Formats: sequence, structure tokens, C-alpha cells
Amino acid sequence: MAEEVRNLAIRSQEAARETTDLIKSSVEKVTEGAEIANNTADALVNIVQQIEEIANLVNKSNILSKEQQKSIESFTEGISQIANVTQSNTATSEETAAASQELASQSEVFYSSVCDFQLKENQ
Repeated sequence: MAEEVRNLAIRSQEAARETTDLIKSSVEKVTEGAEIANNTADALVNIVQQIEEIANLVNKSNILSKEQQKSIESFTEGISQIANVTQSNTATSEETAAASQELASQSEVFYSSVCDFQLKENQ
């Protein structure tokens, strides 16, 4: 019976060692899991910060695009006004050219009439 008690004590000691080893292994695995969870949390915080930065850049880009659109509209309006003035100037130039030709024609007629006119000399 002493032999059985000794065997039982040895098995009990081995079971206690195995239990201690399992507890140590579980604690190590929990520690590793906690470290992985912390690393994951840090990575997620970093991702959220990057998403916020991207959202800010998109908002800035949107604002700049609207400003650029207004500038383009203003530029287009200016070009349209220049085109209108150019058309008006062209029409005025054509009218001036026609009037100049008419004046030249009339001046030739007037010159011909004046050439035919003779002054009487004093008697």
C-alpha cells in the first residue's frame, strides 16, 4: 500500500507539474494574444487617422475644384465679352470702311465739280 501511495504521490506531482506547465503556457498565450490585440488596436487607430487625413484631403480638393470652376466660369465670361467686343469692333470697322469709300467717292465728285468752276477775273 505504501507503494501505491508513493505512485499516487508521484502521479500527483507529475499532474501538478503538467498543470503548472499548462497554466504557464496559457498565460504566455494570453500575453501573446493581448500583445497581438494591442498591435491590432494600434494599427486600427493608425488606419482611422489615415482615413481622416484622406477625408480632409478630399474636402480640400472639393473646395479647390469649386474655386477652379468659378475661375473657369469667370474666364469663359471674359472670353465671351472679348468676342462680343471683337465682333462689335469688326462691324464698326466695316461700317467705317464703307463710309470712307463713300466719302472718297463723294470727294471725287466734289473735286470734279470744283475743277469745272472758274472764277471771273475783275474787270
